[in-house]
Amino acid sequence: MTARRFRAGPGRREAENDENMTDFARPYRLPPRISMADAVRRCLRSYVKFSGRAPRAEFWKFVLVGLVAFWLAVWMDRSVRDTPLFRFVMEFPRTSFVFMVPGFASALVTIIFFMPVLSAAARRLHDAGFSALWLSLTVAPPLLLLASGGVGLVLGTAPPLSLLLLVFFAPPLILGLMLAAPSQPAPNRFEPNPLEVTQ
Repeated sequence: MTARRFRAGPGRREAENDENMTDFARPYRLPPRISMADAVRRCLRSYVKFSGRAPRAEFWKFVLVGLVAFWLAVWMDRSVRDTPLFRFVMEFPRTSFVFMVPGFASALVTIIFFMPVLSAAARRLHDAGFSALWLSLTVAPPLLLLASGGVGLVLGTAPPLSLLLLVFFAPPLILGLMLAAPSQPAPNRFEPNPLEVTQ
């Protein structure tokens, strides 16, 4: 039997002599780690690409960068002006829902990150084995709130607060769980696994 020597490398083990090697002894490489900069670069470059797959780390690191940028922009807007740039209030007898854009910086960050996050979410759903049509859950809360408000006006009574909270939080929670699902290791109906190592 031929002697085999392995040389350790960053995230891989290489065989110098692969004659008569068993499957266990074959060289392997760990899936590459995705840095924050790589995640931002990939998502911004693919801002209109809704096909393919995006690993979980790539999507959530990009979302984290977007949230930090948005809250920094909100802080800048609040330090410049006290009144919001845009404010929309949906009033109910016992509660109200407020949507507002604090200022120009937060509006600019929202415009920059909206399409890349949407396309990255579609690719993340593909990576977990789901259809991108599940992204329609993002428009469910405002539509359901408007519908419940309309029903309340017709019936002359407000819907219960527990129902409003369920309508508002359940669709994003379901979508968030789907986006946090692990990647399918094998090729699925959308594309091969981007982190899969080909031998």
